[in-house]
Amino acid sequence: MTLKTGLALLLSCVGPIVGQKEPPPRTKSYPNTREFKVSCDTVWPVAVQALTSNGWGVRASDHAGGILTLEWTRGETAGSYKKINPLVDEYAIKNRTGFWTREYYGFAIVSAQVIAIPKGDACSYTITVVYRGLAVRTGGVRSWETLPSNGSFEDRMLSEIEGKLSR
Repeated sequence: MTLKTGLALLLSCVGPIVGQKEPPPRTKSYPNTREFKVSCDTVWPVAVQALTSNGWGVRASDHAGGILTLEWTRGETAGSYKKINPLVDEYAIKNRTGFWTREYYGFAIVSAQVIAIPKGDACSYTITVVYRGLAVRTGGVRSWETLPSNGSFEDRMLSEIEGKLSR
């Protein structure tokens, strides 16, 4: 085999691997909206109590408009990627760009927003949480980046509110 033939064979094998895009991350997603069969006035105090007992502080509250803005009061978590990546997997969707998967060495729950919309005798509640991950890229560059929520925490909070309403 000549050098030219060997090089062509090598490029035909390696080229497709290097040129492939990474598949999107597969993560389970959870609903962040739930409809309660009671009025929004009935849900509001129950929701505020459930959220504040789970680490949320009220930043702004507009009961009449049905908007609640929350901030996380329990800080952030730092450590090795073996400790942090499972947290990212549990609550967020990992950002992936290019060939490399980023590793995270910090995770922070930043804020949340709750929207309550009356629907006749019922009330639709939507909770949206914002996360950040301390990513380390090739070359050791570290930066905090926003991570999209997979709805896990939101679904858990909505389930807790629903449980308190059914008592």
